[in-house]
Amino acid sequence: MDRLSDAEQHLRDVANTTVKSLVEQLKAHQITPEAYIHVLQEKERIHRLQADQASSPIYAEALMLASTQLQSFEQILEQFKILYKSRAQSSHAQTLSSRILLQFLQEKNATVEPQLMLKPLEIIAELLKGAIHVEDIYITVQIMRMTCLQTLNHNVEASTLAEQLPTDTAVTLPLKTRLEFIFKQFGVVNSQHNNIKSILTFQKYNDDLVNKQDNRLELLQLRSDILLEMSTVYFAMRDLKKLTQCYLKAGLSLKELKNGGERELEQALVCAFSCQDWTSVSQVIQAGVENQLQIICKSNEIQNIAVLNHINAYQLEQELKRGFIHFQLTKITKTFRRTSFSRIEELLGVKIDEIEQLIAENEFDVEIDREAREIEFKVEEKRSIQERVRELLKGVVDVGYAIYAQ
Repeated sequence: MDRLSDAEQHLRDVANTTVKSLVEQLKAHQITPEAYIHVLQEKERIHRLQADQASSPIYAEALMLASTQLQSFEQILEQFKILYKSRAQSSHAQTLSSRILLQFLQEKNATVEPQLMLKPLEIIAELLKGAIHVEDIYITVQIMRMTCLQTLNHNVEASTLAEQLPTDTAVTLPLKTRLEFIFKQFGVVNSQHNNIKSILTFQKYNDDLVNKQDNRLELLQLRSDILLEMSTVYFAMRDLKKLTQCYLKAGLSLKELKNGGERELEQALVCAFSCQDWTSVSQVIQAGVENQLQIICKSNEIQNIAVLNHINAYQLEQELKRGFIHFQLTKITKTFRRTSFSRIEELLGVKIDEIEQLIAENEFDVEIDREAREIEFKVEEKRSIQERVRELLKGVVDVGYAIYAQ
């Protein structure tokens, strides 16, 4: 708040003294709870209408606190509505009363049936909607409402609410709280198994922002939880590159926390190898993963697919097999110019049909002679042509310099 003038400070001191005196009278049974609340209502109304910004928020806060302690649930909601929507009400008074109500709701939510909480939460959310100064409270209330809906198996409604909540832009919320809410939202949306909606909700998460925080260590477990939840979507879509990043970042986070991470890094290695993402393969190996697949990645020898027999593919057997064939074909192109179908099948332990399919879908430059049952690899020839082009361009540049020098 801005610095108060002497007059405003005096009004504030008087208000605090008045509230303290009323509390003491209530404790001494000199006034009834009803009279206590009535006096606070009148004090709040008079000072608010007098535009007394120094003391009216104090009476508003005291009134809301008294209501949560002395009145029924229905009376508390009604008192809050009147207080929040009163004419000439200050944003500061609204914020103070909203925070007290939120604390009450959180305590109530732990003991009251979700069915009984839904309507009050909906009413309060509607009151707070669109007000920037209570945005954090609004989102917290909506998260509580979303959780109630999910508990009651109103999953579609819960998912719709989760999709719409702008948690990522609520800068008044601490980042850790935002991440906790995003994780809850994403879990609710993802339970509907709609990959597009899940991906859109996941965009609320900013991994770069987490890494830039001074307290990033406190956020790493949440980071891992969110990424692993998202990995279920990319797994269903078989988006291996994005799946690799989810596993890799989650694994590195858990390892930094000394809370596991080995399984996630092994999963990242399977994914990265399957899609031939060698940058990620290198990162996983640097993180200290030591297994049979890591040995395969480092090998320069042409290997038979039997080496995969004792590797945990984490339900990506076909993807791992394709990545293996791709890796071995790359090595074959550097070793052979021409070879027979039977020879390549013998080397890899894979039928030629599978090899042909992978060749057709990738960048290998080959010529297949079905009559002779042979494959000719043109990689070296392709490279020599590129080399000749570079030499030609270099010659053009040299001539240009010579002409310029004259």
